[in-house]
Amino acid sequence: MQEKDVISINLGDVFFALWKRRAFIIALALVGLCLGILLNFVKSLKQTELIKASIVVTSVNSEGRYTADQDPDQPSAEQFRLEQEILEPAMYIITSDRVLDTVADKLDLSAGTEKLLKSAISVQQYGSTQIMDISLTWTNGQDGVRILNALLEALPDALIGTLDIGGVVVLNEPQLQTTSFPVDLKLVLILAVICGLCAMGYIILRTIFRPTLIDAKDVKEKFDADLIGTAETEKIEVSMYNDLLLKRQNRFSAKFEQSYAYMAHLISYKMQKNNEKFFFLTSCHDGEAKTTSAANLAIQMSYFKDRTLLLDLDVKHPGIGKLFFESVPHERSLNAVFANECLPQDAVIHLTSYLDILPLRVETRSVRLTNTIFEKLRQLGDKYDIVVIDAPPVDKVMEVLNLYELTKECVFMIRQDKASQDIISENIDSLRRVGFDILGCIVSRVVPVGPFKDQRFEPDRDAEAPGEITEEERKAKERKINEERYQFRKRRKELKEEEKERAKEREKELEKERMNENVKESGKETDQESDKGSEKGLHTGDVEIYLPKNDEPKK
Repeated sequence: MQEKDVISINLGDVFFALWKRRAFIIALALVGLCLGILLNFVKSLKQTELIKASIVVTSVNSEGRYTADQDPDQPSAEQFRLEQEILEPAMYIITSDRVLDTVADKLDLSAGTEKLLKSAISVQQYGSTQIMDISLTWTNGQDGVRILNALLEALPDALIGTLDIGGVVVLNEPQLQTTSFPVDLKLVLILAVICGLCAMGYIILRTIFRPTLIDAKDVKEKFDADLIGTAETEKIEVSMYNDLLLKRQNRFSAKFEQSYAYMAHLISYKMQKNNEKFFFLTSCHDGEAKTTSAANLAIQMSYFKDRTLLLDLDVKHPGIGKLFFESVPHERSLNAVFANECLPQDAVIHLTSYLDILPLRVETRSVRLTNTIFEKLRQLGDKYDIVVIDAPPVDKVMEVLNLYELTKECVFMIRQDKASQDIISENIDSLRRVGFDILGCIVSRVVPVGPFKDQRFEPDRDAEAPGEITEEERKAKERKINEERYQFRKRRKELKEEEKERAKEREKELEKERMNENVKESGKETDQESDKGSEKGLHTGDVEIYLPKNDEPKK
Protein backbone atom coordinates (compact mmCIF):
# COMPACT_ATOMS: atom_id res chain seq x y z
CA MET A 1 0.00 0.00 0.00
CA GLN A 2 2.86 2.33 0.70
CA GLU A 3 4.23 1.88 -2.80
CA LYS A 4 0.92 3.03 -4.31
CA ASP A 5 0.91 6.19 -2.23
CA VAL A 6 4.29 7.25 -3.63
CA ILE A 7 3.98 9.40 -6.77
CA SER A 8 6.87 8.86 -9.16
CA ILE A 9 7.39 11.41 -11.92
CA ASN A 10 9.06 10.40 -15.16
CA LEU A 11 10.22 13.50 -17.01
CA GLY A 12 10.19 11.59 -20.27
CA ASP A 13 6.48 10.84 -19.83
CA VAL A 14 5.79 14.49 -19.02
CA PHE A 15 7.64 15.69 -22.12
CA PHE A 16 5.85 13.08 -24.22
CA ALA A 17 2.47 14.19 -22.91
CA LEU A 18 3.27 17.83 -23.68
CA TRP A 19 4.56 16.95 -27.14
CA LYS A 20 1.60 14.74 -27.99
CA ARG A 21 -0.91 17.37 -26.85
CA ARG A 22 0.90 20.32 -28.34
CA ALA A 23 -2.11 21.02 -30.53
CA PHE A 24 -4.21 21.47 -27.38
CA ILE A 25 -1.63 23.87 -25.93
CA ILE A 26 -1.48 25.89 -29.16
CA ALA A 27 -5.27 25.95 -29.40
CA LEU A 28 -5.65 27.27 -25.86
CA ALA A 29 -2.94 29.88 -26.50
CA LEU A 30 -4.89 31.00 -29.57
CA VAL A 31 -8.00 31.24 -27.40
CA GLY A 32 -6.08 33.58 -25.09
CA LEU A 33 -4.92 35.57 -28.11
CA CYS A 34 -8.49 35.94 -29.37
CA LEU A 35 -9.66 36.86 -25.88
CA GLY A 36 -7.06 39.64 -25.70
CA ILE A 37 -8.16 41.00 -29.08
CA LEU A 38 -11.79 40.81 -27.96
CA LEU A 39 -11.03 42.77 -24.78
CA ASN A 40 -9.24 45.39 -26.84
CA PHE A 41 -12.26 45.62 -29.12
CA VAL A 42 -14.62 46.03 -26.17
CA LYS A 43 -12.34 48.71 -24.82
CA SER A 44 -12.34 50.47 -28.19
CA LEU A 45 -16.14 50.67 -28.19
CA LYS A 46 -15.90 53.22 -25.40
CA GLN A 47 -12.98 55.16 -26.91
CA THR A 48 -13.26 55.30 -30.64
CA GLU A 49 -12.45 58.96 -31.48
CA LEU A 50 -8.88 60.26 -31.35
CA ILE A 51 -8.04 63.99 -31.08
CA LYS A 52 -4.48 65.26 -31.31
CA ALA A 53 -2.71 68.59 -30.72
CA SER A 54 0.91 69.79 -30.49
CA ILE A 55 2.35 72.53 -28.21
CA VAL A 56 5.68 74.02 -27.26
CA VAL A 57 6.42 74.76 -23.61
CA THR A 58 8.80 77.71 -23.09
CA SER A 59 9.95 79.91 -20.23
CA VAL A 60 8.57 82.99 -21.99
CA ASN A 61 5.39 84.50 -20.58
CA SER A 62 2.41 85.61 -22.61
CA GLU A 63 3.99 89.08 -23.10
CA GLY A 64 7.11 87.54 -24.63
CA ARG A 65 9.38 88.43 -21.71
CA TYR A 66 11.81 86.14 -19.85
CA THR A 67 10.40 86.23 -16.38
CA ALA A 68 13.26 84.40 -14.78
CA ASP A 69 15.96 86.98 -15.46
CA GLN A 70 16.59 90.37 -14.05
CA ASP A 71 16.81 91.68 -17.63
CA PRO A 72 13.80 90.02 -19.15
CA ASP A 73 14.57 91.25 -22.66
CA GLN A 74 17.88 89.35 -22.89
CA PRO A 75 18.07 85.53 -22.56
CA SER A 76 20.86 83.87 -20.58
CA ALA A 77 22.32 80.40 -19.95
CA GLU A 78 20.13 80.13 -16.89
CA GLN A 79 17.09 80.72 -19.07
CA PHE A 80 17.97 77.80 -21.38
CA ARG A 81 18.46 75.55 -18.36
CA LEU A 82 15.03 76.50 -17.04
CA GLU A 83 13.44 75.63 -20.39
CA GLN A 84 14.83 72.10 -20.12
CA GLU A 85 13.82 71.66 -16.51
CA ILE A 86 10.28 72.93 -17.03
CA LEU A 87 9.28 70.08 -19.40
CA GLU A 88 8.67 67.34 -16.82
CA PRO A 89 6.60 69.55 -14.48
CA ALA A 90 4.62 70.79 -17.46
CA MET A 91 3.76 67.21 -18.53
CA TYR A 92 2.48 66.50 -15.04
CA ILE A 93 0.50 69.76 -14.85
CA ILE A 94 -1.33 68.98 -18.13
CA THR A 95 -3.13 65.99 -16.53
CA SER A 96 -3.31 67.44 -13.02
CA ASP A 97 -6.59 67.81 -11.17
CA ARG A 98 -6.26 71.61 -11.17
CA VAL A 99 -6.22 71.84 -14.96
CA LEU A 100 -8.88 69.17 -15.48
CA ASP A 101 -11.20 70.76 -12.91
CA THR A 102 -10.81 74.09 -14.71
CA VAL A 103 -11.72 72.40 -18.02
CA ALA A 104 -14.75 70.63 -16.49
CA ASP A 105 -16.01 73.86 -14.91
CA LYS A 106 -15.55 75.83 -18.10
CA LEU A 107 -17.40 73.31 -20.27
CA ASP A 108 -19.96 72.49 -17.58
CA LEU A 109 -19.15 68.75 -17.68
CA SER A 110 -20.82 66.24 -15.38
CA ALA A 111 -19.29 65.15 -12.09
CA GLY A 112 -16.69 62.43 -12.35
CA THR A 113 -15.58 63.46 -15.83
CA GLU A 114 -12.18 64.53 -14.47
CA LYS A 115 -11.20 60.90 -13.79
CA LEU A 116 -12.22 59.87 -17.31
CA LEU A 117 -10.20 62.72 -18.78
CA LYS A 118 -7.10 61.75 -16.80
CA SER A 119 -7.19 58.22 -18.24
CA ALA A 120 -8.09 59.43 -21.75
CA ILE A 121 -5.33 62.07 -22.12
CA SER A 122 -1.78 61.04 -22.98
CA VAL A 123 1.24 63.39 -23.27
CA GLN A 124 4.46 62.50 -25.09
CA GLN A 125 7.61 64.53 -25.66
CA TYR A 126 8.75 64.80 -29.25
CA GLY A 127 12.33 63.59 -29.14
CA SER A 128 14.49 65.71 -26.79
CA THR A 129 12.81 68.98 -27.80
CA GLN A 130 10.30 71.17 -25.98
CA ILE A 131 7.49 69.99 -28.29
CA MET A 132 4.73 67.87 -26.72
CA ASP A 133 2.05 65.80 -28.45
CA ILE A 134 -1.24 65.66 -26.57
CA SER A 135 -3.76 62.93 -27.48
CA LEU A 136 -7.32 62.53 -26.27
CA THR A 137 -9.53 59.51 -26.89
CA TRP A 138 -13.22 60.30 -26.46
CA THR A 139 -16.55 58.82 -27.38
CA ASN A 140 -17.65 61.94 -29.26
CA GLY A 141 -15.13 63.59 -31.53
CA GLN A 142 -16.59 67.13 -31.45
CA ASP A 143 -16.78 67.11 -27.67
CA GLY A 144 -13.19 65.90 -27.58
CA VAL A 145 -12.03 68.87 -29.70
CA ARG A 146 -13.81 71.27 -27.37
CA ILE A 147 -12.22 69.61 -24.31
CA LEU A 148 -8.71 69.77 -25.79
CA ASN A 149 -9.14 73.46 -26.77
CA ALA A 150 -10.25 74.28 -23.22
CA LEU A 151 -7.24 72.42 -21.83
CA LEU A 152 -4.82 74.41 -24.01
CA GLU A 153 -6.43 77.65 -22.89
CA ALA A 154 -6.16 76.71 -19.20
CA LEU A 155 -2.60 75.43 -19.41
CA PRO A 156 -0.65 78.81 -19.51
CA ASP A 157 -2.38 80.10 -16.39
CA ALA A 158 -1.71 76.79 -14.64
CA LEU A 159 2.02 77.00 -15.47
CA ILE A 160 2.30 80.59 -14.22
CA GLY A 161 0.20 79.85 -11.14
CA THR A 162 2.16 76.75 -10.26
CA LEU A 163 5.73 77.40 -11.43
CA ASP A 164 5.59 81.20 -11.70
CA ILE A 165 7.26 80.80 -15.06
CA GLY A 166 6.56 79.64 -18.57
CA GLY A 167 4.13 79.79 -21.40
CA VAL A 168 2.52 77.63 -24.09
CA VAL A 169 2.68 78.03 -27.86
CA VAL A 170 0.20 75.94 -29.90
CA LEU A 171 1.78 74.37 -32.96
CA ASN A 172 -1.11 72.20 -34.13
CA GLU A 173 -4.66 72.98 -33.20
CA PRO A 174 -6.78 70.06 -31.85
CA GLN A 175 -7.91 67.98 -34.78
CA LEU A 176 -10.13 64.91 -34.99
CA GLN A 177 -8.21 61.91 -36.35
CA THR A 178 -9.66 58.92 -38.17
CA THR A 179 -11.39 56.28 -36.08
CA SER A 180 -8.85 53.66 -34.99
CA PHE A 181 -8.91 50.27 -33.33
CA PRO A 182 -6.20 50.39 -30.67
CA VAL A 183 -4.68 47.01 -29.83
CA ASP A 184 -2.88 46.54 -26.56
CA LEU A 185 -0.28 44.00 -27.66
CA LYS A 186 0.96 43.57 -24.13
CA LEU A 187 -2.48 42.49 -22.94
CA VAL A 188 -2.89 40.13 -25.89
CA LEU A 189 0.47 38.44 -25.33
CA ILE A 190 -0.09 38.13 -21.59
CA LEU A 191 -3.45 36.38 -22.07
CA ALA A 192 -2.00 34.05 -24.73
CA VAL A 193 0.90 33.05 -22.46
CA ILE A 194 -1.42 32.55 -19.46
CA CYS A 195 -3.76 30.28 -21.45
CA GLY A 196 -0.84 28.29 -22.85
CA LEU A 197 0.65 27.83 -19.38
CA CYS A 198 -2.75 26.74 -18.04
CA ALA A 199 -2.94 24.08 -20.76
CA MET A 200 0.57 22.86 -19.94
CA GLY A 201 -0.22 22.82 -16.22
CA TYR A 202 -3.37 20.76 -16.82
CA ILE A 203 -1.43 18.22 -18.91
CA ILE A 204 1.38 17.96 -16.35
CA LEU A 205 -1.03 17.50 -13.42
CA ARG A 206 -3.02 14.93 -15.40
CA THR A 207 0.19 13.03 -16.19
CA ILE A 208 1.26 13.07 -12.53
CA PHE A 209 -2.04 12.22 -10.80
CA ARG A 210 -3.61 10.10 -13.57
CA PRO A 211 -0.66 8.37 -15.23
CA THR A 212 -1.24 6.38 -18.39
CA LEU A 213 0.97 3.90 -20.20
CA ILE A 214 3.45 5.89 -22.28
CA ASP A 215 6.40 3.55 -22.70
CA ALA A 216 5.38 0.11 -23.93
CA LYS A 217 8.40 -1.39 -22.21
CA ASP A 218 6.86 -0.52 -18.81
CA VAL A 219 4.19 -3.25 -19.19
CA LYS A 220 6.26 -5.85 -17.35
CA GLU A 221 7.12 -3.53 -14.47
CA LYS A 222 3.73 -1.91 -13.95
CA PHE A 223 1.31 -4.79 -14.71
CA ASP A 224 3.46 -7.90 -14.27
CA ALA A 225 2.62 -9.05 -17.80
CA ASP A 226 4.68 -9.86 -20.88
CA LEU A 227 4.77 -7.43 -23.79
CA ILE A 228 3.76 -9.31 -26.92
CA GLY A 229 4.26 -6.39 -29.29
CA THR A 230 3.17 -2.92 -30.41
CA ALA A 231 1.18 -1.45 -33.28
CA GLU A 232 2.21 2.08 -34.15
CA THR A 233 -0.95 3.07 -35.99
CA GLU A 234 -4.44 1.88 -36.82
CA LYS A 235 -4.65 3.31 -40.34
CA ILE A 236 -3.80 -0.11 -41.75
CA GLU A 237 -6.74 -2.46 -41.37
CA VAL A 238 -8.20 -5.59 -42.86
CA SER A 239 -10.45 -4.75 -45.79
CA MET A 240 -12.70 -6.60 -48.17
CA TYR A 241 -11.70 -4.29 -50.99
CA ASN A 242 -7.97 -5.02 -50.87
CA ASP A 243 -5.71 -7.83 -49.75
CA LEU A 244 -6.54 -10.00 -46.81
CA LEU A 245 -3.28 -8.70 -45.45
CA LEU A 246 -2.78 -5.24 -44.09
CA LYS A 247 -3.46 -2.42 -46.53
CA ARG A 248 -0.35 -0.97 -48.11
CA GLN A 249 -1.36 2.63 -47.51
CA ASN A 250 2.00 3.98 -46.36
CA ARG A 251 5.67 3.14 -46.11
CA PHE A 252 5.27 1.45 -42.72
CA SER A 253 3.04 -1.40 -43.98
CA ALA A 254 5.83 -3.97 -44.25
CA LYS A 255 7.00 -3.08 -40.76
CA PHE A 256 3.48 -3.47 -39.35
CA GLU A 257 3.00 -6.75 -41.14
CA GLN A 258 6.17 -8.09 -39.62
CA SER A 259 5.05 -6.86 -36.20
CA TYR A 260 1.71 -8.70 -36.45
CA ALA A 261 3.45 -11.78 -37.84
CA TYR A 262 5.80 -11.87 -34.86
CA MET A 263 2.93 -11.38 -32.39
CA ALA A 264 0.89 -14.14 -34.04
CA HIS A 265 3.92 -16.45 -34.00
CA LEU A 266 4.56 -15.76 -30.33
CA ILE A 267 0.91 -16.27 -29.31
CA SER A 268 0.72 -19.52 -31.31
CA TYR A 269 3.82 -20.76 -29.56
CA LYS A 270 2.38 -19.99 -26.12
CA MET A 271 -0.96 -21.59 -27.02
CA GLN A 272 0.76 -24.79 -28.16
CA LYS A 273 2.83 -24.79 -25.00
CA ASN A 274 -0.34 -24.48 -22.86
CA ASN A 275 -2.16 -27.04 -25.04
CA GLU A 276 -5.03 -24.62 -25.70
CA LYS A 277 -6.99 -23.65 -28.81
CA PHE A 278 -9.13 -20.71 -27.72
CA PHE A 279 -7.87 -17.28 -26.69
CA PHE A 280 -9.63 -13.91 -26.59
CA LEU A 281 -8.62 -10.27 -26.83
CA THR A 282 -10.07 -7.72 -24.42
CA SER A 283 -9.26 -4.22 -23.16
CA CYS A 284 -10.31 -1.54 -20.70
CA HIS A 285 -12.39 0.58 -23.08
CA ASP A 286 -13.62 0.66 -26.65
CA GLY A 287 -11.35 2.10 -29.31
CA GLU A 288 -8.13 0.33 -28.31
CA ALA A 289 -7.64 -1.53 -31.65
CA LYS A 290 -8.96 -4.76 -30.18
CA THR A 291 -11.08 -5.81 -33.16
CA THR A 292 -8.47 -4.84 -35.75
CA SER A 293 -5.71 -6.66 -33.90
CA ALA A 294 -7.84 -9.80 -33.55
CA ALA A 295 -8.49 -9.84 -37.30
CA ASN A 296 -4.86 -9.24 -38.23
CA LEU A 297 -3.64 -11.89 -35.78
CA ALA A 298 -6.10 -14.42 -37.19
CA ILE A 299 -4.96 -13.68 -40.73
CA GLN A 300 -1.30 -14.08 -39.80
CA MET A 301 -2.04 -17.36 -38.00
CA SER A 302 -3.82 -18.69 -41.07
CA TYR A 303 -0.60 -18.12 -43.03
CA PHE A 304 1.07 -20.68 -40.75
CA LYS A 305 -1.34 -23.22 -42.32
CA ASP A 306 -3.23 -23.54 -39.07
CA ARG A 307 -6.99 -23.81 -39.49
CA THR A 308 -8.05 -20.59 -37.81
CA LEU A 309 -11.49 -19.42 -36.70
CA LEU A 310 -12.08 -15.73 -36.04
CA LEU A 311 -15.00 -15.43 -33.61
CA ASP A 312 -16.84 -12.24 -32.68
CA LEU A 313 -18.19 -12.22 -29.10
CA ASP A 314 -18.30 -8.44 -28.59
CA VAL A 315 -22.03 -8.41 -27.92
CA LYS A 316 -22.23 -4.60 -27.50
CA HIS A 317 -20.16 -3.41 -30.45
CA PRO A 318 -19.54 -6.26 -32.92
CA GLY A 319 -17.12 -5.29 -35.67
CA ILE A 320 -15.52 -8.37 -37.22
CA GLY A 321 -18.13 -8.66 -39.97
CA LYS A 322 -17.73 -5.00 -40.97
CA LEU A 323 -14.03 -5.52 -41.62
CA PHE A 324 -14.70 -8.12 -44.32
CA PHE A 325 -18.21 -7.54 -45.65
CA GLU A 326 -20.58 -4.67 -46.29
CA SER A 327 -23.33 -6.59 -44.52
CA VAL A 328 -23.65 -9.98 -42.87
CA PRO A 329 -26.87 -12.02 -43.33
CA HIS A 330 -28.62 -13.24 -40.23
CA GLU A 331 -28.27 -16.89 -41.30
CA ARG A 332 -24.47 -16.57 -41.36
CA SER A 333 -24.01 -15.05 -37.94
CA LEU A 334 -23.76 -16.12 -34.31
CA ASN A 335 -27.23 -14.65 -33.76
CA ALA A 336 -28.79 -17.51 -35.73
CA VAL A 337 -26.82 -20.05 -33.66
CA PHE A 338 -27.97 -18.40 -30.42
CA ALA A 339 -31.60 -18.52 -31.64
CA ASN A 340 -31.23 -22.27 -32.48
CA GLU A 341 -32.02 -21.55 -36.13
CA CYS A 342 -28.94 -23.32 -37.46
CA LEU A 343 -25.85 -25.23 -36.40
CA PRO A 344 -22.58 -23.37 -35.74
CA GLN A 345 -20.81 -25.05 -38.65
CA ASP A 346 -23.58 -23.91 -41.01
CA ALA A 347 -23.23 -20.27 -39.93
CA VAL A 348 -19.45 -20.13 -40.38
CA ILE A 349 -18.21 -18.13 -43.39
CA HIS A 350 -15.22 -19.67 -45.17
CA LEU A 351 -12.85 -16.94 -46.30
CA THR A 352 -9.78 -18.95 -47.30
CA SER A 353 -8.51 -22.48 -47.03
CA TYR A 354 -7.27 -21.84 -43.50
CA LEU A 355 -9.38 -18.91 -42.26
CA ASP A 356 -13.06 -18.94 -41.26
CA ILE A 357 -15.07 -16.31 -39.41
CA LEU A 358 -18.25 -16.38 -37.38
CA PRO A 359 -19.45 -12.77 -37.16
CA LEU A 360 -22.01 -11.16 -34.89
CA ARG A 361 -24.82 -8.76 -35.76
CA VAL A 362 -26.53 -5.99 -33.82
CA GLU A 363 -30.14 -7.10 -33.42
CA THR A 364 -33.02 -6.47 -31.06
CA ARG A 365 -32.47 -9.86 -29.50
CA SER A 366 -28.89 -9.68 -28.31
CA VAL A 367 -26.64 -12.68 -27.84
CA ARG A 368 -25.81 -13.58 -24.25
CA LEU A 369 -22.62 -15.35 -23.24
CA THR A 370 -24.10 -18.40 -21.53
CA ASN A 371 -22.91 -21.96 -21.02
CA THR A 372 -25.22 -23.14 -23.82
CA ILE A 373 -23.55 -20.99 -26.47
CA PHE A 374 -20.14 -21.85 -25.06
CA GLU A 375 -20.84 -25.56 -25.44
CA LYS A 376 -21.78 -25.07 -29.11
CA LEU A 377 -18.65 -23.01 -29.74
CA ARG A 378 -16.48 -25.57 -27.96
CA GLN A 379 -17.77 -28.30 -30.28
CA LEU A 380 -17.17 -26.03 -33.26
CA GLY A 381 -13.62 -25.28 -32.11
CA ASP A 382 -12.68 -28.96 -32.23
CA LYS A 383 -12.43 -28.62 -36.02
CA TYR A 384 -9.80 -25.86 -35.84
CA ASP A 385 -6.21 -25.55 -34.73
CA ILE A 386 -6.71 -22.14 -33.11
CA VAL A 387 -9.69 -19.87 -32.37
CA VAL A 388 -9.24 -16.09 -32.03
CA ILE A 389 -12.05 -14.36 -30.09
CA ASP A 390 -12.86 -10.66 -30.16
CA ALA A 391 -14.33 -10.18 -26.67
CA PRO A 392 -16.00 -7.08 -25.18
CA PRO A 393 -14.08 -4.68 -22.93
CA VAL A 394 -13.89 -5.62 -19.28
CA ASP A 395 -15.43 -2.41 -17.93
CA LYS A 396 -18.42 -2.44 -20.32
CA VAL A 397 -19.66 -6.04 -20.19
CA MET A 398 -18.86 -8.06 -17.09
CA GLU A 399 -20.11 -11.12 -18.98
CA VAL A 400 -16.61 -11.28 -20.45
CA LEU A 401 -15.63 -12.95 -17.18
CA ASN A 402 -17.97 -15.81 -18.15
CA LEU A 403 -15.54 -16.67 -20.94
CA TYR A 404 -13.70 -18.74 -18.36
CA GLU A 405 -16.19 -21.50 -19.23
CA LEU A 406 -14.76 -21.43 -22.78
CA THR A 407 -11.07 -20.59 -22.34
CA LYS A 408 -8.69 -19.17 -19.79
CA GLU A 409 -6.18 -17.70 -22.26
CA CYS A 410 -6.34 -13.92 -22.70
CA VAL A 411 -4.44 -11.18 -24.53
CA PHE A 412 -4.95 -7.71 -23.06
CA MET A 413 -5.00 -4.71 -25.41
CA ILE A 414 -3.71 -1.35 -24.13
CA ARG A 415 -3.92 1.85 -26.12
CA GLN A 416 -1.00 4.14 -25.47
CA ASP A 417 -1.86 7.15 -23.30
CA LYS A 418 -5.58 6.42 -22.93
CA ALA A 419 -6.66 4.41 -19.90
CA SER A 420 -5.08 5.21 -16.56
CA GLN A 421 -2.64 2.73 -15.08
CA ASP A 422 -4.92 2.16 -12.09
CA ILE A 423 -7.82 1.09 -14.33
CA ILE A 424 -5.56 -1.20 -16.36
CA SER A 425 -4.22 -2.82 -13.20
CA GLU A 426 -7.74 -3.30 -11.80
CA ASN A 427 -8.99 -4.94 -15.01
CA ILE A 428 -5.99 -7.26 -15.30
CA ASP A 429 -6.29 -8.19 -11.61
CA SER A 430 -10.01 -8.93 -12.03
CA LEU A 431 -9.21 -11.27 -14.92
CA ARG A 432 -6.54 -13.02 -12.88
CA ARG A 433 -8.83 -13.41 -9.85
CA VAL A 434 -11.35 -15.24 -12.03
CA GLY A 435 -8.57 -17.55 -13.21
CA PHE A 436 -7.59 -16.24 -16.64
CA ASP A 437 -4.04 -16.67 -17.85
CA ILE A 438 -2.75 -13.39 -19.31
CA LEU A 439 -0.63 -14.43 -22.29
CA GLY A 440 0.64 -10.85 -22.60
CA CYS A 441 -0.26 -7.31 -23.61
CA ILE A 442 -0.31 -5.60 -26.98
CA VAL A 443 0.14 -1.81 -26.95
CA SER A 444 -1.76 -0.17 -29.81
CA ARG A 445 -1.61 3.23 -31.47
CA VAL A 446 1.95 3.84 -30.41
CA VAL A 447 3.01 7.17 -31.87
CA PRO A 448 6.56 8.51 -32.30
CA VAL A 449 7.53 10.82 -29.45
CA GLY A 450 10.31 12.82 -31.07
CA PRO A 451 13.54 13.24 -29.13
CA PHE A 452 12.17 12.12 -25.76
CA LYS A 453 11.84 8.32 -26.04
CA ASP A 454 12.15 5.46 -28.47
CA GLN A 455 8.82 3.63 -28.38
CA ARG A 456 9.61 1.04 -31.03
CA PHE A 457 9.29 -2.46 -29.65
CA GLU A 458 12.22 -4.74 -30.30
CA PRO A 459 11.55 -8.40 -29.43
CA ASP A 460 13.91 -10.08 -27.02
CA ARG A 461 16.22 -12.21 -29.15
CA ASP A 462 17.28 -14.33 -26.17
CA ALA A 463 13.73 -15.06 -25.01
CA GLU A 464 12.14 -18.44 -25.51
CA ALA A 465 10.16 -17.83 -28.68
CA PRO A 466 9.83 -19.21 -32.20
CA GLY A 467 12.33 -18.23 -34.85
CA GLU A 468 12.14 -15.17 -37.11
CA ILE A 469 10.27 -15.21 -40.40
CA THR A 470 12.78 -15.51 -43.23
CA GLU A 471 12.65 -13.74 -46.57
CA GLU A 472 11.69 -16.97 -48.33
CA GLU A 473 8.74 -17.40 -46.00
CA ARG A 474 7.69 -13.84 -46.72
CA LYS A 475 7.79 -14.46 -50.47
CA ALA A 476 5.83 -17.67 -50.05
CA LYS A 477 3.32 -15.72 -48.02
CA GLU A 478 2.95 -13.16 -50.80
CA ARG A 479 2.27 -15.94 -53.29
CA LYS A 480 -0.27 -17.39 -50.89
CA ILE A 481 -1.96 -14.01 -50.67
CA ASN A 482 -2.45 -13.87 -54.43
CA GLU A 483 -4.02 -17.32 -54.36
CA GLU A 484 -6.27 -16.56 -51.43
CA ARG A 485 -7.39 -13.26 -52.92
CA TYR A 486 -9.18 -15.01 -55.76
CA GLN A 487 -10.85 -17.46 -53.39
CA PHE A 488 -11.92 -14.62 -51.16
CA ARG A 489 -13.58 -12.70 -54.00
CA LYS A 490 -15.14 -15.88 -55.30
CA ARG A 491 -16.59 -16.59 -51.88
CA ARG A 492 -18.08 -13.11 -51.75
CA LYS A 493 -19.84 -13.73 -55.06
CA GLU A 494 -21.15 -17.05 -53.78
CA LEU A 495 -22.58 -15.37 -50.69
CA LYS A 496 -24.34 -12.82 -52.88
CA GLU A 497 -25.77 -15.59 -55.07
CA GLU A 498 -26.97 -17.45 -51.97
CA GLU A 499 -28.66 -14.29 -50.77
CA LYS A 500 -30.41 -13.91 -54.14
CA GLU A 501 -31.59 -17.54 -54.03
CA ARG A 502 -32.95 -17.06 -50.52
CA ALA A 503 -34.79 -13.98 -51.72
CA LYS A 504 -36.32 -15.97 -54.58
CA GLU A 505 -37.38 -18.73 -52.19
CA ARG A 506 -39.02 -16.18 -49.93
CA GLU A 507 -40.93 -14.79 -52.94
CA LYS A 508 -42.12 -18.29 -53.85
CA GLU A 509 -43.28 -18.92 -50.30
CA LEU A 510 -45.19 -15.64 -50.32
CA GLU A 511 -46.80 -16.61 -53.64
CA LYS A 512 -47.88 -19.97 -52.21
CA GLU A 513 -49.38 -18.21 -49.21
CA ARG A 514 -51.35 -15.92 -51.51
CA MET A 515 -52.64 -18.91 -53.51
CA ASN A 516 -53.71 -20.70 -50.32
CA GLU A 517 -55.55 -17.60 -49.19
CA ASN A 518 -57.35 -17.43 -52.56
CA VAL A 519 -58.32 -21.11 -52.31
CA LYS A 520 -59.67 -20.56 -48.82
CA GLU A 521 -61.74 -17.60 -49.99
CA SER A 522 -63.15 -19.57 -52.92
CA GLY A 523 -64.04 -22.43 -50.53
CA LYS A 524 -65.91 -20.02 -48.31
CA GLU A 525 -67.91 -18.79 -51.31
CA THR A 526 -68.80 -22.41 -52.23
CA ASP A 527 -70.02 -23.10 -48.70
CA GLN A 528 -72.16 -20.01 -48.78
CA GLU A 529 -73.81 -21.14 -52.06
CA SER A 530 -74.49 -24.62 -50.65
CA ASP A 531 -76.12 -23.05 -47.62
CA LYS A 532 -78.40 -21.08 -49.89
CA GLY A 533 -79.29 -24.26 -51.83
CA SER A 534 -80.22 -26.11 -48.65
CA GLU A 535 -82.70 -23.42 -47.80
CA LYS A 536 -84.46 -24.21 -51.10
CA GLY A 537 -84.69 -27.92 -50.29
CA LEU A 538 -81.54 -29.38 -51.81
CA HIS A 539 -79.91 -31.94 -49.45
CA THR A 540 -77.26 -34.62 -49.71
CA GLY A 541 -78.53 -38.23 -49.71
CA ASP A 542 -82.18 -38.43 -50.60
CA VAL A 543 -83.15 -35.51 -52.78
CA GLU A 544 -86.56 -34.09 -52.32
CA ILE A 545 -88.12 -32.09 -55.11
CA TYR A 546 -90.76 -29.68 -53.92
CA LEU A 547 -93.76 -29.58 -56.24
CA PRO A 548 -96.62 -27.14 -56.16
CA LYS A 549 -98.99 -27.39 -53.21
CA ASN A 550 -101.61 -29.41 -55.14
CA ASP A 551 -99.08 -32.13 -56.02
CA GLU A 552 -97.46 -34.63 -53.73
CA PRO A 553 -93.75 -34.78 -53.47
CA LYS A 554 -91.93 -37.52 -55.33
CA LYS A 555 -88.85 -39.35 -54.20
